[in-house]
This record gives sequence, C-alpha cells and structure tokens, in this order.
Amino acid sequence: MSSASFVCPFCPLHCDDLQAAKLVGNDQTLREPAAEHGTEDAGGSTCCSRLQQRLGVALEHHCNSAATEATLTLARQWVQQAEQIWVTGRILDLQTARAVCRFAEQTGACVKAASDPAAAVETAAYCEIFAREGGFATTLGDAAAPHASVVLIGDPSHRWPRLRQRLSRAGEVYQWRRTERVSERLAHLRRLVRRPAEPAPAEDPDLHACRELCDRATFLVFVVVPEVLEAKEAIPFGSTLTGLLRDLNGRIRAALLRFDETLTVRSVQAWHGQQASATGLASVHAAADLVIELVPWGEQPRSADEFAAAGVHSTARRIVIGWQPETPEWAGAADRTCYLPASVGGIGRAAVVLRGDGSVALPLRPLVETKLPAPAELLAQLTPQRERIVTECGRSLRDRTG
Repeated sequence: MSSASFVCPFCPLHCDDLQAAKLVGNDQTLREPAAEHGTEDAGGSTCCSRLQQRLGVALEHHCNSAATEATLTLARQWVQQAEQIWVTGRILDLQTARAVCRFAEQTGACVKAASDPAAAVETAAYCEIFAREGGFATTLGDAAAPHASVVLIGDPSHRWPRLRQRLSRAGEVYQWRRTERVSERLAHLRRLVRRPAEPAPAEDPDLHACRELCDRATFLVFVVVPEVLEAKEAIPFGSTLTGLLRDLNGRIRAALLRFDETLTVRSVQAWHGQQASATGLASVHAAADLVIELVPWGEQPRSADEFAAAGVHSTARRIVIGWQPETPEWAGAADRTCYLPASVGGIGRAAVVLRGDGSVALPLRPLVETKLPAPAELLAQLTPQRERIVTECGRSLRDRTG
C-alpha cells in the first residue's frame, strides 16, 4: 500500500495535510493527522464527517459516467442558437474559472457563481461592507498560531468539518454558546470594549468570556459561520464587526477569518477585467434562454422548480456539466435539458484552487485515471466555431506582435 498527499477539493478549507492511501483498484482511504488534545468532536473522532463519503461517490462518478457524442452535438447546437446564455453553479478551480471567463468573452454569456443561500448572504454583505468601510482580514495559518486567540460564532462542524482541528495550535478557541440576536449582542460587546468600566451582563456568558478575551489577547481572530446570519441582519452585523475590529486594533491586533468558495472565480473575473460575479441562484436572469450549470461535486443540479422560483422561464434550455445526478427529477422537460459528465479537480484531473481565505494557491492532484473531460474542455467544445477561430487569430496576432 502506498500513500500520497491529498488536497481536499470539497470545501473552501482545502485541507492539504491529508494522506490518500491507494488500495485495490480505485478504492481509496484517507488518513488524517493525529488531533491535538481537545479538538475531537463529540464522538471522539477527528475525521471530516463527509470526506470519505464524497470521495467514494466521486470515484464512482469517474468510473461509470460517460457522455455520448450526440449529447455533446446537441449541447453545441443549443449554444449556437441561444440569444442569452447564463453560466451558474459552483466554479471552484482556476482552470474552470478561466474557461468560464473565456466562454463569457466569446459568447457574451453572463456568469453568476452559485453558492448556498447562507454563504451567498454572507459574501454579498462582506463585499459591500469591505468596499464601503474596508476591513481587517487574516489567514488560516495566522489564526492557528500559538499567540492567536479565536472567537467562533456558530458551529463550523457542518460547513467546515475540520476547522476546529486546523485551529488546534491556536492559543485559545472560544465558541459562542448562543447564536440568536448575534448583531445586537456583538454591538453590546463593542460597547463593552469602548467602556472598560461597564460590567459584562452576567446572563450572557458569551459576552462575558469575549470581554475577558479582548482584555488579555494580543491577537484576536473572529470566525463567523454564515448560518448564524439572517439576510436582514447580515449587513448591520458586518458593519458592527468591522467597527469592533477597528476599535480593538487601537490596542491589539484583531482580524476576521472567513472562507469564500467563490473567491477563485471572482479573482479570475477581476484578472479578466470582468465584473465580479454575483452569488446565488436568484441572480440568474429571466431573460436567459440557455442556462449552463456547473455541478462539480456532491450536490444535485437545481430542480426545475428552483429555476422557476428564480424567474427563469420554463422554456429555457439547460446544460449541466459535471456531477452525475442521482435521480431524474432535477431535469424537468427532457427535450430542454442535457447532461455532460466532467471530471472533478483533485479526483480525476489536476487543478489549482485558491483557499477560501485567499492565502495560498494549492495544487489538486488526480487520484484516479479517467476518460471524462474537464469542464474547461467541454466549454471550449461548446464555443461556436466562429468564436474559436476569432479567438485563435487574436491570440496568434498577439504572439507575433508581442
């Protein structure tokens, strides 16, 4: 049995301290580093709760999925016939993000990277506040340093299963016991920081503990799990947190650690001079007569009802690139939907991702051999031939002229 380093592609932590042990055929097991004392979950395990399950399904997808030439030809015809194309879904690695941006430039498609509702609300609020007020950000490596103290607001075990383990070397980690009225309570904490003589409320142990932590810490990191934020309070909460960090930075170092799974595609869009992608399915516009949805891992494509709720007309066609659907309910009308299976970065092909904190680019190495094409290859094949010729001529001219 041999082992190789494995960077997990399944959440924006992109844990790079794993080992994948290769067994018989395509079967894989994962070994995680030993936990530091006190980082085990309630069951005493340090393992990512969903990693092995997702890995098994991903391996099966790469072994059993296939697309016919007729399906690819039909999808290409739909792209040629479309008046307005919208690309949505999860765009996780650099290669796919670049291909999406090129496809948008060549076809006039609009790009709206999707994320779950809680993450979409948090990302939109953060981007607005950062643009208006600035911010104080840090990285996972800094937050895990022995001199750092971490305040967790919310339970990260579902969204980022190994976050507590990755923070095990931090000097102190305190997790809020209550997550109701977070904006109001954070504003109270800011008032306590500004008024050292005011006592912390005895009925709120979170504020009492955070007040003491603010007094003794030299580097304080806040981590907010998106699920604790309601849409109506996301911006007030973010503004209050930014103000609290600004106040704390007058005497200690304080920062926010967040993980954004849309960071890669938004960074590539900025490099291409395109407007940063909005997030969420609701941003898909009703005018689209063709929707291309990228589903790289672990989730079903959006149902016909979800697209209808987002305002997409029932006559719009849809191309799904990536993951094999488990059930046919997602498809809606069969004559308006086609599926193109594609390989997953870090499972069936090499790729590069940006960790969600923006700290590092990580290489994803393939675990298995597969004949499935990458999403970038499929998008290139879907681009109308006329557009590909124009692009290649432009690239050739740039090469000759420098």
